[in-house]
Amino acid sequence: MQKLHSHSVKILVSISSVLAGLLLTNFSWADSAKIRWDINGHSYQRVDVIAVKWSVADQACAEKGGYLATITGREEQKFIDTRFLTQSMDIPPRGYHIGGFKESGKWKWLNNESWAYSNWYKEHPYDIGTHLSIYNPGYWLDKDITKYIDGYICEWSNNNYLGNAIVPDINNNGALEYAVLYRDINTKHVIVIKDSSTHNKLSALTFPAGSEPSVGMIVLEKAGAQKSTLGFGVIIYDGKNTVVQLKDIHNTAIGKIPFLSSGYKPRSISVSATTISVVGVDKNGKALMEIYNNATGKRLKLIF
Repeated sequence: MQKLHSHSVKILVSISSVLAGLLLTNFSWADSAKIRWDINGHSYQRVDVIAVKWSVADQACAEKGGYLATITGREEQKFIDTRFLTQSMDIPPRGYHIGGFKESGKWKWLNNESWAYSNWYKEHPYDIGTHLSIYNPGYWLDKDITKYIDGYICEWSNNNYLGNAIVPDINNNGALEYAVLYRDINTKHVIVIKDSSTHNKLSALTFPAGSEPSVGMIVLEKAGAQKSTLGFGVIIYDGKNTVVQLKDIHNTAIGKIPFLSSGYKPRSISVSATTISVVGVDKNGKALMEIYNNATGKRLKLIF
């Protein structure tokens, strides 16, 4: 057996250390937490595995009650990039299956959402690729369905999401805010208000559960007894009566506005500069629209 020189031993030890480090790195990835995006109320999770095909990833998401993630706009792309990809930077870049596929020469999403946005990498898509994957820092690549990559991203559409609205600048930083209405695990209605620039939570307002999920929310720039308070309203139906409950930014109740005759279930709510409009339907399908003037308190009812 040939004797190794000391410098050769050192080189071998160094190489072994590097390889061990690489192996530990490859096996140290863990699934991300399931993270909710307030803009659409959906939840997402990155799943890291050693190697997985698109079809297996698709089935795995379905078994969890979700689907391979769809990215339908720049804001959703930014959310995916910042929450799931920058945390898994690696050399070479790690790739994750998402829910796009090509059928009859056209790219589509698994959940039938419109294909109106893309973020392809350089010369992609290739003609041979039929299924979509995403690589850090967010570029899309098309792959053959038989290819194994590092994991996948699941998405869950959340039925608890009920609506959203743009809110005037509350904290005076020059950026509008946004408000999202959803039902929490205790079935209360909650409006979460966040800064559109920093995404910091500014307030959370709670409203009664009602007998079923609300059909929407409104934002009034002139609410309260003196019509001088920014108000947030949720339409609540208790099985018989319909009421728009109003709160200010501090979660303080500032009023209730009754709507619709008994027997009508609310189906929509909208707001203009001076009016609130609610549409309800009775058990026979007859529709009633009630328009309330927030400045004068007068009402107009229209039956269809």
